[in-house]
Amino acid sequence: MSTWRGTTRIVVAVALLALVSAVATTVEVATVAVARGEAQRAADAAALAGAGWLLVVPNDEQGARAKALGFVKLNPVRGRVPDVQPEDIVVNLDSGSVRVRIHLTVHAIPRPLSWILGVDRVGVSAVAAAEARAPRDGRPPKMLRLVE
Repeated sequence: MSTWRGTTRIVVAVALLALVSAVATTVEVATVAVARGEAQRAADAAALAGAGWLLVVPNDEQGARAKALGFVKLNPVRGRVPDVQPEDIVVNLDSGSVRVRIHLTVHAIPRPLSWILGVDRVGVSAVAAAEARAPRDGRPPKMLRLVE
């Protein structure tokens, strides 16, 4: 009888360890997935803001960059402002349409329980592009959309 009791304790301990590991992995994956979603929303907002600015002030490439950068700062990712360099914002002013492409990176997203593996932070990045088109007949702008 005592042999079974000892075996049961070992089986329960192993099962508990497996359950805790599964929960920890789920928390890790969810944390990174939420951060990626927030990064994508920040990139989308920035690209739309930059393209929208060019509908208001056509050919103002620097203004579009500033507007996009401002929107990045308004949309933190897991409480951190994304790292966007000026070369990460590309403004294309050709063929009657405007395209703003932004690449942002957030370094050091904390990952709970990752200290076990020695990797306690992860980087997250996102890319978004928006296009704005003004009608050729001088009417107010009609199209502002995310592309790609």
